[in-house]
Amino acid sequence: MKVSITKQNSLIRRFNNLDGRNVRRATLFKLSREAKGINDTIFKKIDDILSKDNRKEFPIKLKKKLKLKSKPKVKAKKSQATKTRASADKRKSNGLGLPLPTVDELEDNVNPSYNIGGDIGKLLGDPEIKPRHSLAINIDSDKGAGKTHFIYQVMNAFADSGYKVLLNTLEEHATSNLVRLKRDKYFNSKTKQYISIVSEDRFEEFSKYFNDYDVIFIDSWNDLVEENKGLSFDKDLRKKYDGKLFINIFQRTSGKSVRGGTSTEFKGDIILKVEKHDRDFTKNYVWQDKNRYNENTSLIYYIADQRIADFPGETSTKKSNSNKSMGKVVINL
Repeated sequence: MKVSITKQNSLIRRFNNLDGRNVRRATLFKLSREAKGINDTIFKKIDDILSKDNRKEFPIKLKKKLKLKSKPKVKAKKSQATKTRASADKRKSNGLGLPLPTVDELEDNVNPSYNIGGDIGKLLGDPEIKPRHSLAINIDSDKGAGKTHFIYQVMNAFADSGYKVLLNTLEEHATSNLVRLKRDKYFNSKTKQYISIVSEDRFEEFSKYFNDYDVIFIDSWNDLVEENKGLSFDKDLRKKYDGKLFINIFQRTSGKSVRGGTSTEFKGDIILKVEKHDRDFTKNYVWQDKNRYNENTSLIYYIADQRIADFPGETSTKKSNSNKSMGKVVINL
């Protein structure tokens, strides 16, 4: 069976993207089945792991990543217009008469994902790096629930994976002691090199920094809108920039609704909410109201302990945590 180079490279990218991540058994099994008959190296390596180890989650380490297949050189490349006309003619000859490319004609590209380790990575799942537009994670909570402490932990997790992180803090000024204390509590010597913190309420000035950073935090979106009338979440942020990740804090009113309405908040790809305990901060946790990139939306995250758990009343995650202690699975290539 002849397989296109595009499809082969799609499998290779997905395999290479396993490096440094905790990967579920079901994900590995699916990848191995897809690789069978297309890339024997990927199929045999994964099949060997699954046959020798029965755990449900594998911390993967690749000693060497696979090289992408190169496409054969052609003497003359047809223009896109010529290709489109040829495809249209083919569709019409088949009696379909469709004016646009069909799904069968589209390239089977798989977008890379953000590689985030630890319990933060387990909570967020497998968020993609979009080639068009940007990904948005929106967080809302009552005051004093710990959402700012949580985003500092998330910032550290992304920086620890080598992503360049920018925080625009409008509630606590970047030069304040409050910011310094959280910075020293949650960041280490390595991650501090990847993180910048500003307090810029003019969106036009703030957005000038976007091209230099991978992940941009806004605390809070409500404050930014108040200072920039007419600011649009889609037009000026999510759909204006490609390949970025915007993480935005939304404030709740005393009536538990989101300040400024819920329509903007629910435009995020991931919606996280912070549950506040009346008297005990250690019991405050983050839960997933919506997550397009995590099959297990029952997972919650305790802010004080910086640990993952199942939603209260759900099955315990102790078994999956014990898998982690068994060590990384190293794939030799």
